[in-house]
Amino acid sequence: MKKRRFDWLRKTSSADVMNPKNYEYRLKQLDGDNPAEQKEAYTWFQKHAEEGDASAQYQTAMCFLHGVGVEKDEEQSLYWLTKSAEQEYSEALTAMGIHYFCDFDAVEETDQGIPWMERAIEQHDDNAAVILGVYLVETPKEDCHEEERRHRGFLLLRSSALEGDLEDQLRIQAFFELGHCYYYGIGTETNIEEAYTWYARAAESGSESAQYLAASLILDKRCSETDTAKAIAWLRQAAEQGCMYSTMRLGECYLEGNVVPKDAEEAFQWFQKSAELGNPAAVNMVGRCYMDGNGVEQDQEKAFQYFQKASEAGDESAMFNLADCYFNGLGTEQSEEQAVPWYQKAAEANISIAQYMLGTCYHFGKGVSPNEELALHWLRKAAEQDYVGAQYALGTLLFRNEDSGENDAEAVRWLERAAELGDIGSQVKLGVCYQDGYNVLEQGKVCFKEDMEKAVELFRNAAEQGDAEGQFQLANSYRFGLGVKKNVPEMLHWLRLSAMQGYAEAQYALGICYQDGIGVKADIEKAMDWYERSAAQNYPDAICSVGMYYLDEEDDVETAKRLVYKAAQMDCLEAQYLMGMFLYEGDDSEEDEEAVAWFRMAARYQNHGGAMGMLGYCYMNGTGVEQDDEMARVWLKRAAECRDYDAIELLKNYYMIDDYDDFEYEDYGDEPEYDDEDDDWED
Repeated sequence: MKKRRFDWLRKTSSADVMNPKNYEYRLKQLDGDNPAEQKEAYTWFQKHAEEGDASAQYQTAMCFLHGVGVEKDEEQSLYWLTKSAEQEYSEALTAMGIHYFCDFDAVEETDQGIPWMERAIEQHDDNAAVILGVYLVETPKEDCHEEERRHRGFLLLRSSALEGDLEDQLRIQAFFELGHCYYYGIGTETNIEEAYTWYARAAESGSESAQYLAASLILDKRCSETDTAKAIAWLRQAAEQGCMYSTMRLGECYLEGNVVPKDAEEAFQWFQKSAELGNPAAVNMVGRCYMDGNGVEQDQEKAFQYFQKASEAGDESAMFNLADCYFNGLGTEQSEEQAVPWYQKAAEANISIAQYMLGTCYHFGKGVSPNEELALHWLRKAAEQDYVGAQYALGTLLFRNEDSGENDAEAVRWLERAAELGDIGSQVKLGVCYQDGYNVLEQGKVCFKEDMEKAVELFRNAAEQGDAEGQFQLANSYRFGLGVKKNVPEMLHWLRLSAMQGYAEAQYALGICYQDGIGVKADIEKAMDWYERSAAQNYPDAICSVGMYYLDEEDDVETAKRLVYKAAQMDCLEAQYLMGMFLYEGDDSEEDEEAVAWFRMAARYQNHGGAMGMLGYCYMNGTGVEQDDEMARVWLKRAAECRDYDAIELLKNYYMIDDYDDFEYEDYGDEPEYDDEDDDWED
């Protein structure tokens, strides 16, 4: 090491005024371990330095710098170095440049080393060219000449690497830095092939960093070189030199079975080695191995400890994993409150899944107060990184966020992006948008124009991939003839597939088919079976239907009321209407007031004809409310618009409104045919 301190830049053996043999002899004395000889050599160089010999001045400066033969004195070192450099002594010029590059912090100060290096280059010092080249490409200066500065650095590195007479380590550094220039487009255009060429030359010369980078380009298939065996060999060589990134990459190769045989235990060993070398990402991977039981016995507590250690060392992926441990109680006590700060840190580090989880926490109030503005903010961040779960959640949330429809265009746009990325849930939701009349024009504005055929196309794509909601929506399309011809057998086919996957709404719809004999023989027991399956998942309409089964088939009023009340509390309109009917006495009692409240709840969306009709009837008779013919007519007319026969009769016969004289019940067609095989179908 001492020898490099004195002669690593030296190309000439002596100055003209000194005997070359004496010069070499004195250098050997300095490089030795004998203090007396070192002092003697220093004295010899000092004498010639004072006589004005540039080479002796340079060596005297080195003696003061390293404390060889004399006490360390940086001021004296700089004094003699300056003296030598002022005589254009090449090594001193380079050393002066290094002094400014290494001993100052501000770019304005370090840049004072550039003129010294340029003077050394004029003396044909190729080593100085490499050092200056590295400085110029690695030390950006934000001004109008920054690109010129970097290009100058690139040219110095390239000419030195191609033709320069370089010290070994500087040659390797020139190769490596050129690879960086081509890889990142520093001072030249990005060119991955050229980057690989120079990384490979540095790798072949033994640079562990270059071995890692060149191997990664091969394994990631980013260059034309396909020799994966060479890549693994380089990773091993770099790992043997203690490169923590190469040990990590080897672990990933064995974990995934990439080029090498899949071997979880071997992967775990490499991750451990990388972790021991101080790689936080590897510490995180050791934690993942313990969490998943990959290559080591599963131990969630150890996994938690490794995630904690890696997070504290700044690894963003570990921060997410640590948050997940707290959120789900894995290896530690479950705590949503402790999870949120770690989700926050990972989200701020641009980890998309952490942004999604943080947005979800703010939406549902998990571990933090609900905040829709922050929920939308973080979901957008994740969605912009094409995290499809966030795109779906954001699209769904924006539809629900406002009744004004102000955010509909953005909602559809996110669903479209997720659907294009293959997210089945988004395809189904987008299909519903097309079915309900939400479409996006080229200008980005929502156009309320139905496209039933497009909806069916999206539903079918999801259904054929086994998505239960897609199958249910496709079944509905066949049931009501939306975008396709009505087809009861097709409807039953998709409805059954969805129901068998446990989709509650499909189970309820299949129950209706068996109860009403739609495409199958009417069978109240089979209907009840499907209603109960759906009700077990808390689907309100199914709970209501089970309640009515107990009323109609079992004559169990108390059980019926209990179930209908439960469904009504869950916002089931039919159940709210039935609660009103249970309570309605027609004698202006307190129960009638309660009945009116239930009718009003069921009627508030103006799509439950029976509830609106009963509300009109109550206003007409003053039952549970003050008698009011005007309000009675309002609600009865609304019920009539929903084709409620009783409301129409009251409007015609009591209020003498003849607008409904031509009213006829809608012809729903003949009773659907069914296949006898349907009765043998195994649930």
